[in-house]
Parts: sequence; structure tokens; C-alpha cells
Amino acid sequence: MTPPRFSVFTPSHKTRYLDECYASLRAQTRGDWEWVIVLNGNARWRPETPDERVRLVVADDLTGVGAAKRRACEEARGELLVELDHDDLLASTALERLDDAFRAHPEAALVYSDTAQITEDGGRDESRFDEAAGWEYDDVEVDGRSVLRAPCRRRRTTSPTSGSRRTTSAPSPGRRTSAAATTTPPAWSSTTRTSCAASTASGPSITSRRCSTSSGCTG
Repeated sequence: MTPPRFSVFTPSHKTRYLDECYASLRAQTRGDWEWVIVLNGNARWRPETPDERVRLVVADDLTGVGAAKRRACEEARGELLVELDHDDLLASTALERLDDAFRAHPEAALVYSDTAQITEDGGRDESRFDEAAGWEYDDVEVDGRSVLRAPCRRRRTTSPTSGSRRTTSAPSPGRRTSAAATTTPPAWSSTTRTSCAASTASGPSITSRRCSTSSGCTG
């Protein structure tokens, strides 16, 4: 079997939003992906309709989000690793733009994107990080959803270095990843923020929920 171009991976101990995660994957303009879901903390989920691209790994013995991500990456078969937190959504063109970015920059080991927050019920989140620290925002529409974008490329802080923090994912040698580091500003110190990414083009490639379950792993 030919390996997929993309291995999307998701550790999860709470399955509330996995149906929506899955819907955002099925809506991708690129279909050559697999989704590796590492379930722990007695969490259980499966798609309503069987999909050979979805691979479920039950690992109740794992503790710590780093261990769960490592396990997911060990199970991945694709060339590009794409981290999708269990309460986030991918824009429909995320994988396509990710592929474009890596082909345009073959020397790159990691690619990241703008992000946008939504509320737990999927509505627009008007919350903002401290703009005095360099955060800037603008209004965009992604897949018919109005969101407040935080462009990575405009930050005046040290955001480019954030892309080096995902060492817990432990991709295999030669494998590239689109996982960007989570940033946790003081105002939202209890909430995990943006994770998975694609290219740095004109809009956010991931929509992240403002809730406290983003880490996707117990322990």
C-alpha cells in the first residue's frame, strides 16, 4: 500500500469534538491523508461510517501528552506529520496549502500558519491576547465562518522560534512536520492554544477552540 502524503495525528481523552475534527478532514481539498487517533483515559470513539483512512489506537496506559504524541507519530505512515488537537478544526485547504509550502521550500522541516479562535459551541471568539506584546488581529472568513485571525507573520515577538518546541512529537528521521508550538500568553495561561498548521498564506489554516481540553491526553 502506498503511504499517504499526510499523517494527521490526534491524541484524545475527551471525544466531544472528534466528529467535527473528522468532518474538517473529510472536507479537505486533498484526500491523500490518514488520521491516527490515540485514545487514552478510557476514551472511545469511531466514525459512524467505516473509513480506512482513520486508524484508532487505544493506549489507556499512556500518561502525559508527550507520550501520546510520540505514540501517534510512531504509528504514522505518511511523509508529512500534521498535528490536529482534538477540539480544533482544519480549514478545507489546509493540507493543500501545507503541501504547497513544503514543495516551495524543500529545505523546511516545519511549517506553521495563522490561527483563529472559536468558542466551545463553534461561535466566533472575540478574545484577544495582549496587543502590547505584539499581537495583531483582523477579520477573515474561513469556510463560511467569520473569525478573528491572529497572523503569525505579523507578531513582533519571538514567534518564529515557537516552531521548534514540538519536540515531544518525535518524528522519525527524515519526516517533516507541520506542528507549530502552542503559545500560552499569561491572560490564558490555563488554556492550550493553537497547534496544527499549514502554510503561511492569506488565512488561518486551523481554528482552535477556547477551552481547557486541547492537550488531548490525561496524566
